[in-house]
Amino acid sequence: MSHLADNSRGNAPRNLRLLALTIAIMSLPLTTGCWVQSVYPFYEESDVVVDPGLVGNWEGDSDLKSCLLKIGLDPATRTYTIEVANSGDIKTGAPCQAATFEGKLVQIGVQRFLDVAPDQEKCWAAPLDSLMKVETDKQKLVLTPLDPDWMASAMDLPFALKLMEGLLDQVPQHRGLLFATSSGFTQYSYVWVQQPADEVEQQDVERAKIMRLRARKLYLRARDYGIRGLEVKHRGFGAELRRDPKAAVRVARKKDVPLLYWTAASWGAAISVSKDDPELVADQPIVEALINRSLQLDAEFDHGAIHGFLISYESARQGAKGDFAVRSRQHFERQVELTEGSLASPFVALAEAVSVSKQERSEFESLLKRALAIDPNTKPEWRLNNVVMQRRARWLLSREDDLFLSEKPEVQNAADN
Repeated sequence: MSHLADNSRGNAPRNLRLLALTIAIMSLPLTTGCWVQSVYPFYEESDVVVDPGLVGNWEGDSDLKSCLLKIGLDPATRTYTIEVANSGDIKTGAPCQAATFEGKLVQIGVQRFLDVAPDQEKCWAAPLDSLMKVETDKQKLVLTPLDPDWMASAMDLPFALKLMEGLLDQVPQHRGLLFATSSGFTQYSYVWVQQPADEVEQQDVERAKIMRLRARKLYLRARDYGIRGLEVKHRGFGAELRRDPKAAVRVARKKDVPLLYWTAASWGAAISVSKDDPELVADQPIVEALINRSLQLDAEFDHGAIHGFLISYESARQGAKGDFAVRSRQHFERQVELTEGSLASPFVALAEAVSVSKQERSEFESLLKRALAIDPNTKPEWRLNNVVMQRRARWLLSREDDLFLSEKPEVQNAADN
C-alpha cells in the first residue's frame, strides 16, 4: 500500500512505505503477475469519475522521500496524467525512475480505482493497464496496487477474479464486470486447470479426471456470468436461449459480441471436458448459435478470436456439409491475417484440430514450429497468450508419436531405401 503526502499543502510526513507505489510501477513489465491487468477493462464509460482532489504534487517519506508524484487532470477527457520524478533537493532514499502515465478514475459501487497505462511517448514501460485502489481525504492519498496480499480471500482462485466477484455483489448488473469475470474464469480454467490436466493424464489418470471436473465447474461459472451480462440488456435471454437458440440470439447486437463470444467459449469448453455428461453435450446447438451470431455481427472481433474458436469447433459442427478441415483452414487463414502471424494460438489450434485428425504429420510439425518461432515480446498484450500456447505446442510435439499412426517421413524413407 502507498501513502502519498501532498507537499503543496505542507502536510506532515506519512508512513514508511509512502511511495512503494512508484517503485512498483517502475518494475511493472517484470512483475505483471502481481498486478491486476485490465487489457480488457472491466468498467464502462459511465463508471469514469473525476476527483479534483487528486491533482497536485505528492511526495514520499522516509526511504522514499526522494520520490515525487505529480498528478494533473484534463477535464475534457477526464484523464489524469501522472508523472513520477526524483526530488532534485533530496539525495537520500531509494531512487525513482522518471516515467509518465495516463489513467482514468473509476468508481464501482463504493470503491474507486485508478486504471493507469504508460504514456508511450514518454515512458519505456509495456502498454498494459494496471489497477490501483484509491482512497483519499484532504490530507492524504492512499494508492493500493492490487496484488495477492490485498485480496486475503483469494484462496484457490486468482485474487482478481475474487475481486470482481466481490464487486459484483455491490453492482450485480454491471455488464463490464460480468464480461471481465466471464472471460477471466474461462481463461483461468484453460491455462491453470484444463491444460495441466491434459499434461498430467499419462502419469495420473485419476488426478486428470479430478482436474477436468474442476475445469468444467469453472467454465460453467464463466458461462453463467456471460449469460447474466447478456440479460442486462436482453431480459430473459438465458431462458429463451434454451427454448430456441437460433431465435434467441437474433436480439443480440454488435456491442453484445464480447459477451456472446465468451459465453460460447466457456460453454463450449465445458462441453469439451464433459463427454460423460450427455445433458451438457446436448447444449452444443446453443454454443453454435452464440458463436454464429458473434461471427455474423463482428467477424474481426478481438483480432479474429471468433475465427480462432471456429478453427477447433468446425470438426464438431452439427449438420454441416463438406469437409470440416476446409472450413477450419479458412478460419485459420483469416485469424493469421488479422494477427499478422504474431499469435501462436491459430497455429496450435489447426495442428491439434486438423493435422491430427487428418494424420498430416508434416503439417503438424510445421505449424507447431511456426508457433514456437513467434517472439512473445513482440506484442506485449499477447505475451501471456503466446507463452501459454507455445507451452502447449511443446507438449503436443512431445506426444507426436502417440498422436500419429505413421512414422516420421524420414524414417519411412530410410526404410524404403
